[in-house]
Amino acid sequence: MIRFENAGLTYNAGNLFEKKVLTGLSLDIAENETVGLIGASGCGKTSLIKLINALLLPTEGKVLVDGLDAAADKRAIAGIRKKVGVLFQLSEEQVFEESVFCEVAFGPSSSGLDAAAVRDKVIASLAMAGIKDNAILARNPFTLSSGMLKKIAIASIIAYDPLVYIFDEPTTGLDKAGREAFWEIIKVLKEKKKTLIIISHNMDDIYLHTE
Repeated sequence: MIRFENAGLTYNAGNLFEKKVLTGLSLDIAENETVGLIGASGCGKTSLIKLINALLLPTEGKVLVDGLDAAADKRAIAGIRKKVGVLFQLSEEQVFEESVFCEVAFGPSSSGLDAAAVRDKVIASLAMAGIKDNAILARNPFTLSSGMLKKIAIASIIAYDPLVYIFDEPTTGLDKAGREAFWEIIKVLKEKKKTLIIISHNMDDIYLHTE
C-alpha cells in the first residue's frame, strides 16, 4: 500500500537554511496493516506523514501510495489524497467550515452522494467519533472545545472513508473517556481492514493498539 524507496526530504535545499529531515528511508506498509510510529519531537514524523499524503514531495528517492507517485506525476496528488486521511496533531487547524454538518459533509458531498445519503453519512461518522447529539450539527466548530474539535476532525475523515488513516498524536487534548472512545474507533477501523498509521509518544498506547 505504502512504499518508501530510499526516500529523503530536505527543506530549503540549496540555501543557507537547508535542513535535511529524512534521508535514505526505505519502508513498506502493507494493506490492512496497523503501524505505530514513535520518535522524539523534531525527528521527522510529521514530515513523513506529509510525504505519504503528498503535502510534501520527496527531494530524493520515491514515495508510492497504492502505486501512485506524486513526485513523478503531479496528477497523482488528488488520487493519493482520496486514499489517505490524516488527523494532524493540531486538528483544529484542519477544520475550516462554518458548521459541524458542513465540515463532516465536505468529503461525502464531493463524492456524488445525494443530500439524504450525505446526512446519513455525517450522522453515522459523528456517532462513530463519539458525538451522538444531532443538535451539534448547526454549531460553529470554533465555538467548541479542543477535544470536541478533534472528534469532529476524526468524523470528517471517517465520512469520506479513505483506505489509509494516519493519526498524529490523536489522543492529545482528550480526557480519559475521549481516549477510550478513540481506541474503540481504531478497533472498528481494524475490523474494516483499513491501513492505520498511529504516531504517539505513549509507548503503552502503541504497544496495546498496534499489535
